[in-house]
Formats: sequence, structure tokens, C-alpha cells
Amino acid sequence: MRWLFLLVLLANIAIFIWGYSSENEEVAQLSPVVSAGIGNIKLLSERQGAGVDPGQEPPSLLADSDSQPQQEPPAAMATGMADQVPQQEIAEPDDQETAGETSRENLQEEGDQEDSGEALVAKADDDVPVEEKREIPPYCGVLGPFEKEEAAIAISENLNKLGFEALRRQQSIIKTTGYWVLIPAADSQQEAIKSLEALKTKGFRDVRRFLQGSLRNTISLGAFSRRENAQARQREVEAKGFKVEVRPRSSESVIHWIDVRLEGEGAGRASATLRENYPALKIREQACSRVVRL
Repeated sequence: MRWLFLLVLLANIAIFIWGYSSENEEVAQLSPVVSAGIGNIKLLSERQGAGVDPGQEPPSLLADSDSQPQQEPPAAMATGMADQVPQQEIAEPDDQETAGETSRENLQEEGDQEDSGEALVAKADDDVPVEEKREIPPYCGVLGPFEKEEAAIAISENLNKLGFEALRRQQSIIKTTGYWVLIPAADSQQEAIKSLEALKTKGFRDVRRFLQGSLRNTISLGAFSRRENAQARQREVEAKGFKVEVRPRSSESVIHWIDVRLEGEGAGRASATLRENYPALKIREQACSRVVRL
């Protein structure tokens, strides 16, 4: 039993020695190789324990860094130092904050562009002159004349269907219906009869004497519808030695007119509309102030 106790004790001592030596080897392997130009790194607790002010840099470190030029450590040494020496972390900007700021800047730029675009459009609108809608003046005209009232009535009704205001009016005129070939009136009835007998003697049979009216004691040699025919008769009688004259034969008659007026968009082509529908009529445009409205 005593030997068993001793054996266990020796085994524990051997395990302790083996474990202690393994820890020293691991510490030796993890200890970084420090370059000659780099000072020692101490913990803050060690510096406080040594009586050094935490805010003051160790003299040895300052002396080393000021007096000796720093040498760039080899890559392997730098790697070891990087693992052991604490480095100051640089705070990277938050992606969300950066994206938010970028988005706000883009929105602000887009807003400025839209404002500038709206300003340019507004300026362009101000520069462009506003074209006022030109008002089409009304059309006024006259159709006719018409000798028969029935024709004027029918055309007026058709004009109303086309959108025109149509007003009929009539006018009394002295109309030339032909031409007289006359021997002027004699001073007395006897002289008129004497002239009539002389004409018959010369071979003129179609003659007669006016017994009353404005042509009393005047001798007629015929009535002609055309002036040329009347003038030919005049030359024939004058060749026999008689004094002859040609007078128009007139009568009073009534003619009819249609005054038209059209307003609105159709007034621009009112004249063309009238000529398309009434190509044989006389159409005359005139001032609306001269046309009586219905």
C-alpha cells in the first residue's frame, strides 16, 4: 500500500513536469520576434504598477523612435506583429446610412433638375406669344334680281335650310322693253295727217298716228326689241327725205332681291357655298351694314 502511494505520487510529479515544460514551449512559440528598432509593448496595468503615468509615453520607446531609424520588418515578422499588436479599427460607414445620403442627394439633384426644367418650360411659355383666336366676320351678300316673285320665295326657303338668314325685298324700276322709230309730233293734227299720207306715197305701209297721250300727233314707223333693228329702220326712212328718231320704249316693272347673311364658322366659305348651289344667279358681296337683318 505504501509503494502504491509512492508510485501514484511519482506519476503525478512526472505529469506536472511534463505539463509545465509543454506550456513553456507553447509560450516560446507564440512570443513574437521583436525588431531592434521597435520598443517593448507593455500592458497598461504593468505601466501603472511600475509607477508610470498612463498618458506619458515610456522614455525608452521615445528614445528608440527618435534616435534610430525605423526599419520595415520582414513579412513574417510583420504578420506576427499584426497578430500581437492591437490595431486601431477604422470605422467604416454604414452601408444603409451611405445609401440613404446618396439617395437624398440624388433626390435633391433630381428635384433641382425638375425645378430648373419647370422654370425653363415656364420661361419658354412666357416667350411664346399667345395666338388669339381670330373671330371670323359675318358674310353678307345680295342675290338677284328676280323678275318673278315665286322664284325669289323658293330660293329664300332653300337658303334658310343652308343656314343663311334670307330677306326678300322688291324694287320698282323703269324697264326698257323696246325701241320706237318715230317721226316727231306735228304742230297740228292737219300737219300730222299730211306727213302720214306722204309716207304712204313713198311706199311705207306700216305707219300710224298717235291720237292722244304724250305722243299725240306723232307718227310711228314701228317698234323693235333691239336697238340695231330700230336704227336700220331709221336709215331707211331718212333715205326717203323724212326726219326720223329712235326712242326707247319703257315700262314700269317690279324686280325682287334676296339679302343674305351668315355668321359663325361657315361664314368663311359662304360665298363658295352660294356659288356651288346657285351657279346661274348673280351674287354680289356687300357690307353687312347695308343688309337689313330679320
